[in-house]
Amino acid sequence: MIKKILLAGYFGYGTFGDELLVEIFKKRMPENFKIDTAQKMAKQPLMTLSKILKNDAFVFPGGSIFQDETSLKSVFFYILTIFFALISGKKVFLLDQGFEITNKFVLKVLKLALKKVKMISAVSYTHLRAHE
Repeated sequence: MIKKILLAGYFGYGTFGDELLVEIFKKRMPENFKIDTAQKMAKQPLMTLSKILKNDAFVFPGGSIFQDETSLKSVFFYILTIFFALISGKKVFLLDQGFEITNKFVLKVLKLALKKVKMISAVSYTHLRAHE
């Protein structure tokens, strides 16, 4: 049974929209759930992996972090954390995610990860195909 949830995203940088996602998610969850956040995930990868192990579920609560326009490193990091959570037996949920992937290789790896997650909701596939 899921009782401890780790929220993943671009948190800890003071971005209004990202921090708002955390607050809204916390308000919508029953009080008996323990909600943690992975702050500055890419800058603290070992802490992020440790937190994944300590929680029952790994949740991306919204946004468009799965994009390769600004950085290939960050999108691969997020994908790898999904694979790590899955290998660790955690349930992974992607809620209200936008995907803007143009690189063919990134797209293939992302699709592998997406096939294994527990749930994807209200996804915007604005550019979920690699340009020729």
